[in-house]
Amino acid sequence: MSERFTFPPSWRWLDRPPLHLETGLRGHVVLVVHWRLGCAHSRAALHEAALLPGDLFGLPVAIVAVHVPTCDAERDDDRLRRTIAQMPGCMTHAVAASPETVERVPSMLLVDSSGAVRVRAPGVLRRNRVRAAMEQLCRESGRRAKRMEAPFVASPVTLSASWQPIAVVADGDRIWVASATHRSVFAFDADANVTMTVGSGQYGSHDGASDDASFALPAALCVHDEHLAVADTQNHTLRAIDRSSGEVLTWSGTGWFGVDDIGGGYGCDQALSSPAGIVSRDGGLFVCMAGTDQLWQVDPMTGSAMAWLGGDAIGYAAEERSQDTFAEPLGLAGDDERLWVAEGRGGVLSMVDLAHVQRHCVDEKVDAKFVRPVAVAVHEDRVFVADSWQASVFVVTSQGAEGARFLGPDDGLVEPVSLAIDGTRLFVADVGADSVFVCDLADSEPKLERWDVQGLPEPVRSSGQSGPTALVAKACQLREHSDVTLRLRTPSCEDGTKAVVDVVDEGHPILAADRHEVTVVKKGLVEVLLPVSDAGHGCLRLRLRLADVVTHYVVPVTVTATGELKATLVLPS
Repeated sequence: MSERFTFPPSWRWLDRPPLHLETGLRGHVVLVVHWRLGCAHSRAALHEAALLPGDLFGLPVAIVAVHVPTCDAERDDDRLRRTIAQMPGCMTHAVAASPETVERVPSMLLVDSSGAVRVRAPGVLRRNRVRAAMEQLCRESGRRAKRMEAPFVASPVTLSASWQPIAVVADGDRIWVASATHRSVFAFDADANVTMTVGSGQYGSHDGASDDASFALPAALCVHDEHLAVADTQNHTLRAIDRSSGEVLTWSGTGWFGVDDIGGGYGCDQALSSPAGIVSRDGGLFVCMAGTDQLWQVDPMTGSAMAWLGGDAIGYAAEERSQDTFAEPLGLAGDDERLWVAEGRGGVLSMVDLAHVQRHCVDEKVDAKFVRPVAVAVHEDRVFVADSWQASVFVVTSQGAEGARFLGPDDGLVEPVSLAIDGTRLFVADVGADSVFVCDLADSEPKLERWDVQGLPEPVRSSGQSGPTALVAKACQLREHSDVTLRLRTPSCEDGTKAVVDVVDEGHPILAADRHEVTVVKKGLVEVLLPVSDAGHGCLRLRLRLADVVTHYVVPVTVTATGELKATLVLPS
């Protein structure tokens, strides 16, 4: 007997009313992805799932991403929204009440149109396989060619940030900053004016001229000779920007999440796994491979890429692997003798002795232990570490003997994710504060100032890869056991314009029957008669077609004995 699935009532839905599988998604094939913020594999799985709505556009399918928080930092909705906003497609998001309800994260389950679970699988989903499976389930249900009057459309998660700076580096003349919102890399002069923009702003992996190239998530930057190396984390590639012309090319990576923890391939034939922090040294690059918990070496001249330290990297005996095991390396910096590694999942700062190629945990004596260190920078005899979940930058002596909190929330930090040194200045990219900060290390007392950037362009809107999105309307109250007239304001349409309205339940059922009505605009209004049933809190999905323009809305509804018989719906534009 097939396992039946329904959305647990303990789920908390993000930026939308609760969605019910039995009403709002009846007849749909549903993919449920469990993930968590502090996990590189989870973020890779979420990214793969976010691309599916575009691949499956027009089919009766829905993607539901369920965040499974395991600590207080992961229960921060603002932090959650920032990560979701970095994804390329619109999905529906919920938050699980407890991690005990999920066996493994990341994982997925695939539910057919009858509500039966057809697939359960742990790990990062393979988009091509999942897409093929969902298409097959649509064919099985006989709905591939059937036109649904009000198909499910996801509502976007709101984010107020304007540019989300996620990586910063200095090349001696300019400061380079990567923006998650713009999916681009900007060069700034000493006065914080934009002097070069690299990236079209569209999601993608296209190489070429600065205004034509595209990125997914340029999450780490490093100066390497005449180039700027870029870890395009979501694309699982290592890219390069010519610092003079802005031209972009791909040095390594297939564009797909890789599980190879040995390497040895060349250029675009070698799969990478969530590349992060980068260091340039002796003509080559050291790269954090967050997905395989390793450090890799990449030679841009030959294109070769292979594991260097951690996991099953070649050349290290099994008994040594315990000390050479990283836990999600994200940040990387180096001096003449050492590499410093910020390990996000491990919550430690580690040091690699280059002479003996050995990893050592730094015995930092800070006033608060690291929680999620994500970036590191070296200045003279001090090592600076950004801990994103503590909203702090710590400083540790290069010998690892002692350390302390250097900057924190009282200085304006919210979620620092990248550090850079330019002379005596420390730059901090803070994705939570939506700002880049600067601090003069020559001052006896550290003082953090917001870098007043000038010349940022407006973010480029998506090309529609993921299809339409639904707008959440203001809640309305209707009367139970009545035929209620719902009025929709259409001030921009002339009277007599043909209108087609479809209404179905998305949450707890409050309609006696679905509604399909063909009418016209009269006095700036479209009216539809709704057969309202029992009292309660529900949610309606509304599809409004005016001429050739189709708009989708989600309408929270409360039904009471004293509700309205004629309700005017306030629709967001």
